[in-house]
Amino acid sequence: MIRRHRILVIGRNGQLAKALAATEWPSLTSLHFAGRDEIDLFHPLRLRQQIGAIDPEIIINTAGYARVDLAEQEPEAAFALNAIAVDNLAKTAAMLDLPLIHHSSAHVFAGDKAAPYRENDRTEPTTVYGQSMLAGEAAIRRAHGRHLILRSSRFFGGYGSNFLKTLLALGRSADALEFAANGYACPTPVEALAATIPHIAVAMIEGRRFPSTLHYAGNAAASWYEIAGEVFTLAGKIQPVPAISPAANSCVDGAAPRIWNLALDCSLARSLGLPQINWRASLPATIEALCANDALGQEQLMPESSPAFSLAALHAA
Repeated sequence: MIRRHRILVIGRNGQLAKALAATEWPSLTSLHFAGRDEIDLFHPLRLRQQIGAIDPEIIINTAGYARVDLAEQEPEAAFALNAIAVDNLAKTAAMLDLPLIHHSSAHVFAGDKAAPYRENDRTEPTTVYGQSMLAGEAAIRRAHGRHLILRSSRFFGGYGSNFLKTLLALGRSADALEFAANGYACPTPVEALAATIPHIAVAMIEGRRFPSTLHYAGNAAASWYEIAGEVFTLAGKIQPVPAISPAANSCVDGAAPRIWNLALDCSLARSLGLPQINWRASLPATIEALCANDALGQEQLMPESSPAFSLAALHAA
């Protein structure tokens, strides 16, 4: 009898978890998505028993606290989910000899480098969110288990709240908007990332070694002004859009310090044979689907949902 690869995904409701559930997995894989009702990340003994009962061959962690601005007011919650829970999970995975794939963020960097960040660049986060994510990464490395930390930048897609939905929703209610032209990131279509993770997971189950940390994001850095220009050029074929201009003042109000460079150098991922993620090529179909499904109600905005705060949240995302 042929044995299926059993894969445990921690998280059900986030963008990446939903995209993983919707993606096409290799044959002979069996998925188990576990939420907080089934997995207790804060009780190490119970966690080991629960994962042991599921009996996976690899763990993919998509759970975490992702509200960048709100983390400044809720540091305990951010560190609980992004550091303490990850520490428990990493230790459990190491004890059970299970490889772990963990999703992390470009926010672990200070954002002051003039070029895209490489995996071995100095990490010096300036936000509570970034500090909590870096603490989680450190915990995984301390556990000395087989792992892969995947860092990405600025998710967008059809699931949950994300910057693309916020842009389109704001565009419906404004005649003109300004966007920063002096900061950069690599937008990442979550569906494209989710399409590659299954192949990484199977390769790790079968014994392939990956670097401890890997940058995997959209393949071209862009400023918010450039991103907004791409989005509204495409959306303008479907719905009214605002006029946009580069912001005269680079300061954006918000609780968290602005991180102006969230661009990631993904050359290491390419050298390992992972496909490039073309975020511009993903925009047309995603925008058409969002507009056609009218998935841009106020509840779809990023967590801080007033127009002024949403613009700040965009720059923090």
